[in-house]
Amino acid sequence: MSQRKIVTATPSGTLRLLAFIAVVLVIGVAVGGLFIIPRVQSQQTLEQHYQAGVAFQNVSDWTAAEGEYKQVIVLDANYKDAQSRLAEVKTKLAGSAATATAVAMTQAGQAQAQLQATTIAAQATAAAGPTATAAALEAHYQKGLGYMNMSQWAEAKTELDLVFAVDPNYKEVQAKLTEVRQKLSELSLLTPTPTPVPLASPTPKPTSVAVGVIPFSAPGNPQALNPALGWQPGGSEASAYDLTMNPGALTLIAGPGVDNYESEDSAPLVAYSIRGNFEAQVKLVINSIQGRQYAGLGVRSVQIHTTWVKLLRGWQDNGEGQKLWAQVDQQGKADGLNSTPYTDATIWLKIERRGSLFTMSYSANGSNWVTLEKDFVFEMPIDTEIYLYAIARDKGVVAQFYDFKVFPK
Repeated sequence: MSQRKIVTATPSGTLRLLAFIAVVLVIGVAVGGLFIIPRVQSQQTLEQHYQAGVAFQNVSDWTAAEGEYKQVIVLDANYKDAQSRLAEVKTKLAGSAATATAVAMTQAGQAQAQLQATTIAAQATAAAGPTATAAALEAHYQKGLGYMNMSQWAEAKTELDLVFAVDPNYKEVQAKLTEVRQKLSELSLLTPTPTPVPLASPTPKPTSVAVGVIPFSAPGNPQALNPALGWQPGGSEASAYDLTMNPGALTLIAGPGVDNYESEDSAPLVAYSIRGNFEAQVKLVINSIQGRQYAGLGVRSVQIHTTWVKLLRGWQDNGEGQKLWAQVDQQGKADGLNSTPYTDATIWLKIERRGSLFTMSYSANGSNWVTLEKDFVFEMPIDTEIYLYAIARDKGVVAQFYDFKVFPK
């Protein structure tokens, strides 16, 4: 009978086998780290830039879209339809440049034509108002989504805040804002709501006489409010101001349910203190699409905020439609003065004070002024505040101010 031999592995052989397996595993992990993970990350970056480009293209922000598509092509020249989209965007940019040149060449003629066709333009603006505002909401919403895709959370919050202030129920704006705020909180970038600056003082400090154009931003810091201006947030948490959307301009966002009339002083505003006689003017842009949305220029007592004179442009829901009004309020008792139909979104406003006489005027181009109320007699303390405000008695509204000027007399 033959005997079978039983072969057993030696301990040293087993150790060599385990060492070999370990080496193979280490090499596998290293290869994955060098090739697989970076590839996944690269795909994520590609998609982020691509989606951001699509979002900017959808709202006709051709320059931003071009930048995003170029980033995609640098990483992958054949990624989806980035090449064709980039070509389309470049075509749009070329067309925009040509249009801008043509507009510049005919600007004077257009301005004259606009003055001659005020009635026709007003009717067209009134008919297109809701559509224009809806398009603006969608543009801000899409830009917000685009910034989210690029992880630019602060910029996304600015765009989505504007949408929320006008229509809190617009698409998924509430959920998107919640997501953005969470990201900002994680990155410690969410700044607290600024402490309201008290605008009333028993002993107000007179301003310097050397005044002209008043910048909205602080010197050297375009994102901070000029310390010469006081900020009153008013009675809505949705109210805010922004200095970054349009550099050099002040954007006021009025949340729903705020007013500046008689005894109510809940509207968001910025104010500039001055003593004595003056002339103040500002350019205003507001797209009011429904009743009781206003913005304008006013002058009020430093100590009694319910004593004021003001100009306001907006929509009255009692059948009067879009108009410009001159109003006064003496310690909570308001009175309407002259008014005029005005449907264009852009208007220049001016208030002049000479003692107790106030003259209020407006312009469609900043040069040709029309007097709405002349030498109205109104008792006002020598120390006053010139203020820019926005009112939203129902739904919120966005108003933009440019070229704020004060000239002591």
